[in-house]
Amino acid sequence: MQFDPAEDKELAGFSLVKPIKEPKEEALAMSTETLAPPSRRYHDLIEQLPLRPIRSEDDHQRAIAMMRTLIRIEQPNHHEADYLDVLGTLIEAYEAEECPLPALSEAELLRHFLDSRGVTQVQLANATEVPESTISSILSGRRGISKGNVAAFARFFKISASVFLNR
Repeated sequence: MQFDPAEDKELAGFSLVKPIKEPKEEALAMSTETLAPPSRRYHDLIEQLPLRPIRSEDDHQRAIAMMRTLIRIEQPNHHEADYLDVLGTLIEAYEAEECPLPALSEAELLRHFLDSRGVTQVQLANATEVPESTISSILSGRRGISKGNVAAFARFFKISASVFLNR
């Protein structure tokens, strides 16, 4: 259904499209002064792996290999950092679509962090001051993780508390 201002008195004179304002000359001059042209290394990156949507596992593996290479650069220039940022976004989008993570219970999530870091329940209890019996109850599924325990576990594992929340 199309909008006809003659038929709809309530919306007559109202434009759904905002006019685009031209930037002021000073703003244009300032923006060109602050942006350095891309480096040769940046152009080389684009030639090796153009930044475009990842559509296959082969593309994904090439993107991962490039990311690993870029992470090793000690002091990337801002163009390389931007490239890495966009590449990470493309990888994340592909993985969210093609390799979604299964939903984990609080117990499975906590067990994963313990196992992947080689930490025992006793070590976690000592480090977080969460009683070992509470950790055992969480791992067996008899109880959930309280907000206080979420904060303690997040600090210990050096992760965002949001990992345990919104489940």
